Amino acid sequence: MRDDAVRDRRISVDLALRSRSPMSTAKREPHWLRAEQLGRLADSMPPNCRPVVLFLGLAGCRFSEMCARRVDAVVQTPHGLGVRIHRAAPQSKKTRGAIFGPTKTHQTRTVPIPPTLETYVRDRIKNALSGSCLIPSPTGAIWTHQSCPAPWSASTG
Repeated sequence: MRDDAVRDRRISVDLALRSRSPMSTAKREPHWLRAEQLGRLADSMPPNCRPVVLFLGLAGCRFSEMCARRVDAVVQTPHGLGVRIHRAAPQSKKTRGAIFGPTKTHQTRTVPIPPTLETYVRDRIKNALSGSCLIPSPTGAIWTHQSCPAPWSASTG
């Protein structure tokens, strides 16, 4: 229709040709890993990254919530070990450092520790100082997106 208007000289130029199309509003469907895919991903990780993959894949937590978990947040529930999720540590886009604050939903919840991680969590509680990260990064500090090894980034992208 705009081409016809230019051809008929109703408008001198089609300005829409110079503008960009708006970004699509269609949402991408989530891609969930099957149990065997999660197992293969965890097995392909270095030993210190395996708990991260399993915790995120089986506990239903966000990355920033996992980063903020301390050994003090582990509690005994009637159904086994659980971890209190009451704060998150998203990474600042400017400084790349962790910013501690409330969870995305601003609600506290307790999630069960997956059975595959129960031995790891019990050993970590026994050997770590109070206030230490439940799942420390390779440097012993809080996890950031830069702490993730290359296979993780390639497999989730």
